[in-house]
Order: sequence, then C-alpha cells, then structure tokens
Amino acid sequence: MSQLELRLLTSLAVYHKRTLKNCEIKQAFVQSSLPPGEEYFIRPPIGCPKSTPGTFWHLIRSLYGLKRAPKLWYERLSSHLKGIGLRCCSSSPCLFFGTLIEGGAPIFVGIYVDDIIYFSPDAEVEKQFEKTLSTIGEVDFMGQVTHFLGIEFTWHHHTNGHVSVNLTQQSFTESLLESLGINSENTSTFTTPYRANISIDSIPSADLSAPDCVNLRLQYQLCRSSGSCPLDVQTTKYHCRKLC
Repeated sequence: MSQLELRLLTSLAVYHKRTLKNCEIKQAFVQSSLPPGEEYFIRPPIGCPKSTPGTFWHLIRSLYGLKRAPKLWYERLSSHLKGIGLRCCSSSPCLFFGTLIEGGAPIFVGIYVDDIIYFSPDAEVEKQFEKTLSTIGEVDFMGQVTHFLGIEFTWHHHTNGHVSVNLTQQSFTESLLESLGINSENTSTFTTPYRANISIDSIPSADLSAPDCVNLRLQYQLCRSSGSCPLDVQTTKYHCRKLC
C-alpha cells in the first residue's frame, strides 16, 4: 500500500467520523504453503536438538528469506480476505472493501505485507472483521492507529461527533537522523538549493544567451538526476539553479 492510498483511507475514516485501526499478523510468511512442484532444502539452525548432523530440512511452508515468500503471502492473505466477502480495488491490489454483515455498513481494508489497517462506519462490523481475520493465524490487534508507514497519527474527537487527525513524519525523520549520526545542531528547517559554506552574495551575476540557457538547463537536469553536478564554475552553478 502506498502513502497515497493510506491518505485515502484516512480521509474516508475521518469522513465517516471514525478512526483507523491496525493489526499485525505474526509470522506471516510461514502461514503460506509452498505450491506443488517447488521444493526447497535448507540446513537446520546450528544446535537444533531435533536434527542430527548432516541432515537437511525439506520445507513445506514458506520462510523468511525466500524470494517467493512475499508473493505467496499476498496470495494467501488476499484469498482469505476475498473468502470472507471482501473485494479487491480495481486500481490497487492492496485495498479491499466489502460487506461482512448482510445489510450492514461496509468495511475498508489496506494491507502492507503483514500490517493491516481497517475501519468501518459500524463498530460491530469491525469486530466481525477481527473475528474472521483471526482464523488466518495469530493476529495482534493494536486498536487505533498511532504509527503506520513512517507516519505518526494524532486523532482528535470533537464534541460535535466529528473526528480530525494530524499526520507527521517527525519521529521517522528523527530516527533517520539518529541512525545517520546527525544531531539537531547540524540540521536546518530551511531548504536551500545552494551548497554549504558558500556565500550567495559573493557569487557574481552574469547574463547568458538563450542557447546557453537551454544548454545549462539540460546540464542541470542531468546533475539533478545523477545526484552530483558535473559543472565546476560557481557562477555557472548559480545561474543553473536560478534557471531551474
């Protein structure tokens, strides 16, 4: 599920005055059986008390690390969701919707590997979904969404019954900076197209002809796509950025 689809489900939930809920399926990949004709043999873990030295395991289920595991798990999960009465969105294979209770409200479901978000205008439908989903394996239902796909959700329930939500990636950004060893003293909230430690006022201005402008723009587009600028002259870089 993409960020755009996540925002779509969030908007639908707010429109229906509901909050998104999420759950996680434990050991998801090993819930899928390997298809006929596919055989995999692996060495047992070192020190396994049930395996004698020199023996191998013949897998009958998928396993983390197999290239086929994500696809097999998706087929297993989507088949289960369709089996309980949901339909897959025609424009996205990771969005499902449908009616679980005859004459009841619909439920909307989004999946991201083994993480699932869902909501329904009716709380009873959500309980029915949780009950039927539990038959696929061990599921950890975590209630109202607080973090999903690197986004932090802050829900607000208003006195008139309406619901609003704030979305932020601050915690994701902070953890990313921490993993890169960058502290807050080396970061800035202001964006700039200029290289660090270069005084903008010290770069002289120069007029360029129309053909030179076109050529410079193409070169800048190339350096943007490659991640490094092949131009060495600071004045040229300045006009290159100014043009684009």
